[in-house]
Amino acid sequence: MKYILLIVFIVLSLNFKSAYSNNNIDNEIEEFNFNDFSNDLEYNKLIQENIIENGLPSLTDYSQFLLGFIEGIGINITNEESLCFKNENGSVADLKDGVLALQKGLSTIDIPKMSSGIVKIGGVILQIPTNLKECGISDKIVQITYIAASFISGPSGIVTFILRDAFNIFVNSGGVLHNLTEIFVGLQNADFFKLGKNLGQIVDILMIKHT
Repeated sequence: MKYILLIVFIVLSLNFKSAYSNNNIDNEIEEFNFNDFSNDLEYNKLIQENIIENGLPSLTDYSQFLLGFIEGIGINITNEESLCFKNENGSVADLKDGVLALQKGLSTIDIPKMSSGIVKIGGVILQIPTNLKECGISDKIVQITYIAASFISGPSGIVTFILRDAFNIFVNSGGVLHNLTEIFVGLQNADFFKLGKNLGQIVDILMIKHT
């Protein structure tokens, strides 16, 4: 089992390193402008109409992450539901640690580091169904919980999940690598909406067999 996980992570690492260098990520990183929140037009519209014009408090990093994840995973929400997330309490500390560990693990082919990053990210994803329920959203909760539980179960759970979804992951490998790159750029820019959106898109790909 551990050798299968090693092979999977090595292949992913090599592909990631190639994509990472080819995309010249450092050239993409710009000073984060909190007034813009994100380059995503729909997100800007949402913020401008519902937060700024109504004089509501600015969204926290965690709320931005949640809204990005929801868009990335393809859950449609109303303006009223989107405003609910401004009151959601959460920390992005574990998210930051998990993404940094995954990034370092992929760049150095450090399997334990990759695994620890995935486990931490899984823990953050596992909180999202609770946030969704609190804002009256029930769509995709079961699938999100299943994937998060697979992530936090450690190497054995991760490799089992990967083997079950091997074909799906292989077919969408280009998209997954792009999303990973955007996740790392989002973290470096403190753009948690971008980070959440791309993480949501990866989870959405993994959910194809579990809908």
